[in-house]
Amino acid sequence: MLGVTAASAVAAPRTDVSQLSCDQAQSLIVQRGAAVVTTGPRTYKRFVSDARFCDAGDHYLHPAFTPTADKRSCYIGYTCENWNYYFNERD
Repeated sequence: MLGVTAASAVAAPRTDVSQLSCDQAQSLIVQRGAAVVTTGPRTYKRFVSDARFCDAGDHYLHPAFTPTADKRSCYIGYTCENWNYYFNERD
Protein backbone atom coordinates (compact mmCIF):
# COMPACT_ATOMS: atom_id res chain seq x y z
CA MET A 1 0.00 0.00 0.00
CA LEU A 2 2.85 2.38 0.76
CA GLY A 3 4.23 1.96 -2.78
CA VAL A 4 0.91 3.05 -4.25
CA THR A 5 0.84 6.17 -2.07
CA ALA A 6 4.42 7.13 -2.98
CA ALA A 7 3.77 6.53 -6.68
CA SER A 8 0.65 8.69 -6.53
CA ALA A 9 2.62 11.57 -5.04
CA VAL A 10 5.25 11.33 -7.77
CA ALA A 11 2.63 11.18 -10.50
CA ALA A 12 0.87 14.36 -9.33
CA PRO A 13 0.64 16.84 -12.20
CA ARG A 14 2.67 20.03 -12.12
CA THR A 15 0.88 23.35 -11.88
CA ASP A 16 0.49 24.88 -15.36
CA VAL A 17 1.38 28.55 -14.92
CA SER A 18 0.13 29.33 -18.43
CA GLN A 19 -3.37 28.79 -16.99
CA LEU A 20 -2.79 31.15 -14.03
CA SER A 21 -2.75 34.94 -13.88
CA CYS A 22 0.67 36.53 -13.43
CA ASP A 23 -0.21 37.42 -9.81
CA GLN A 24 -1.26 33.82 -9.09
CA ALA A 25 1.93 32.41 -10.62
CA GLN A 26 4.10 34.82 -8.61
CA SER A 27 2.23 33.94 -5.41
CA LEU A 28 2.70 30.23 -6.06
CA ILE A 29 6.49 30.63 -6.20
CA VAL A 30 6.60 32.91 -3.15
CA GLN A 31 4.41 30.56 -1.08
CA ARG A 32 6.35 27.41 -2.00
CA GLY A 33 9.78 29.00 -2.17
CA ALA A 34 10.58 26.79 -5.16
CA ALA A 35 8.45 24.88 -7.62
CA VAL A 36 8.75 22.94 -10.85
CA VAL A 37 5.86 24.12 -13.02
CA THR A 38 4.57 23.50 -16.51
CA THR A 39 5.31 26.48 -18.76
CA GLY A 40 3.91 25.23 -22.07
CA PRO A 41 2.55 22.18 -23.89
CA ARG A 42 5.78 20.18 -23.49
CA THR A 43 7.96 22.36 -21.26
CA TYR A 44 8.58 22.80 -17.56
CA LYS A 45 11.02 24.73 -15.40
CA ARG A 46 12.03 25.18 -11.78
CA PHE A 47 11.56 28.66 -10.34
CA VAL A 48 12.64 29.94 -6.93
CA SER A 49 11.74 32.93 -4.78
CA ASP A 50 15.28 33.55 -3.52
CA ALA A 51 18.79 32.08 -3.25
CA ARG A 52 17.92 29.87 -0.25
CA PHE A 53 16.22 27.51 -2.70
CA CYS A 54 19.23 27.07 -5.00
CA ASP A 55 21.54 24.07 -4.65
CA ALA A 56 24.74 24.51 -2.66
CA GLY A 57 27.72 25.68 -4.66
CA ASP A 58 28.41 28.51 -7.02
CA HIS A 59 24.96 29.59 -8.07
CA TYR A 60 23.37 32.94 -8.70
CA LEU A 61 19.83 34.10 -9.30
CA HIS A 62 18.69 34.91 -12.79
CA PRO A 63 15.38 36.83 -13.18
CA ALA A 64 12.82 34.55 -14.83
CA PHE A 65 9.87 35.35 -17.05
CA THR A 66 7.22 33.02 -18.45
CA PRO A 67 3.87 33.34 -20.24
CA THR A 68 0.77 33.31 -18.04
CA ALA A 69 -2.94 33.50 -18.85
CA ASP A 70 -2.92 37.30 -18.73
CA LYS A 71 0.65 38.24 -19.77
CA ARG A 72 3.01 37.17 -22.53
CA SER A 73 5.98 37.69 -20.21
CA CYS A 74 5.35 37.53 -16.47
CA TYR A 75 8.18 38.01 -13.98
CA ILE A 76 7.64 34.88 -11.90
CA GLY A 77 10.77 34.83 -9.73
CA TYR A 78 14.21 33.45 -10.43
CA THR A 79 16.06 30.46 -11.80
CA CYS A 80 19.28 29.21 -10.20
CA GLU A 81 22.15 29.41 -12.64
CA ASN A 82 25.62 27.96 -12.27
CA TRP A 83 28.18 30.75 -12.32
CA ASN A 84 30.77 28.47 -13.93
CA TYR A 85 28.44 27.80 -16.86
CA TYR A 86 28.98 31.36 -18.05
CA PHE A 87 32.53 31.86 -16.84
CA ASN A 88 34.31 28.57 -17.40
CA GLU A 89 37.88 28.76 -16.14
CA ARG A 90 40.36 27.09 -18.41
CA ASP A 91 43.75 25.96 -17.16
